[in-house]
Amino acid sequence: MTARQKLRWAALIRGLDFDTLYATPLAGVLEYAFYQSKYQTGMLKVVAALDEQTTDVTASTPTKSSAKINMSEVVHKFIMRGAVKANMLTKFELEESLKKPITYFLFADDLEANERALKMKKIVHDNLGDLTNISEDNIDEMSAAILAYQTIKEKPTELVGVKKSKGTDLIPGLLDELDAINVYKGMLIGSYLPDLLGTFNQFIKVGETSGTRHVSLIALFLDDVTGVPRQRIKVTLTNGTQTITKSSTRKGTARFRSLEPGNWTLKAEHKTYVSVSKSEIAVQDGKVTKLVFKLQKVKEVRLCGNAHGKAYNKANGQGIPYALIFLEGIETPIVANEFGIWVKDSIPKQCSSMRVIAHGFDIFQTNITINPNNENELNAALDAINIEPPIVE
Repeated sequence: MTARQKLRWAALIRGLDFDTLYATPLAGVLEYAFYQSKYQTGMLKVVAALDEQTTDVTASTPTKSSAKINMSEVVHKFIMRGAVKANMLTKFELEESLKKPITYFLFADDLEANERALKMKKIVHDNLGDLTNISEDNIDEMSAAILAYQTIKEKPTELVGVKKSKGTDLIPGLLDELDAINVYKGMLIGSYLPDLLGTFNQFIKVGETSGTRHVSLIALFLDDVTGVPRQRIKVTLTNGTQTITKSSTRKGTARFRSLEPGNWTLKAEHKTYVSVSKSEIAVQDGKVTKLVFKLQKVKEVRLCGNAHGKAYNKANGQGIPYALIFLEGIETPIVANEFGIWVKDSIPKQCSSMRVIAHGFDIFQTNITINPNNENELNAALDAINIEPPIVE
């Protein structure tokens, strides 16, 4: 890989970290899983292409990387098959234990990858009575792939750094394909979970290849009364084509580096301060723009209501485990427990809408009223979608 390709690859790996870190809210975006799968497959192809850039001097034996890829593919195939069956049987705890991305094995170190594969095989084997779409022969297939990896990872191999065209030449195109998938992932996040979009963009942002990134703009945030620097102020900077989001530090500053010359607009937000914005901020090459904002505290107490509720199947009244509840003014979704019950305090009294998402059900949306003097009960009756689970080959 070239230096630039290595930076792109590092950013793409951080994309996997984002999917893992925010798995709960992303699970409510049904279309996201399709692009997650394509993304993981694309990452696997890059790993294979990287493996082709080195040659084992023994030539007749497979490389450790190819054995690891094979083990990951085999084990992942059967745990996905098991997860589907567990879902059909409403054994959700078993389903969650098996729903691991292929990168769960692929990007672990050698010892960890082996231990994870053995653990997944044991879970499947211990539950064969329920997982009737998996046979003892399938267990043997997993065991063989794991053993092949164990054998070769312990064998000292002597590699020579011979670049192969079938590896090197493929990498730019594969990286482009992964970037294109990230575009669609970003579109879904922006549509369903807009508060996560800035975080997603930061995760997948490609770093600089060389040189120093100079500071273009510094914003300082102070309390209007005390003059104390304020941290964790959400700062959004945009020029219409590029948007950057970050939080102020303990010193009250937010620094932006290597900005494109031109006019920018800044917006600062915090739940205890009045939001401020400034447009037509001039950014020039070789100059540092410095701004000071004195923030006024919100006089009206906005966070004043408590609520609880239950997400349940409208047809039979059964609670829906781990449904996602979105309340207006609350940045992150509330996750119901295994019985579909949820509780939330400090809800803005201006909150006037609720949306509930759960796999296998239509989206539930309604207008609500938060009464600060009462315990608000907000239940959601969801209609099930009659969708057959996909056939796993």
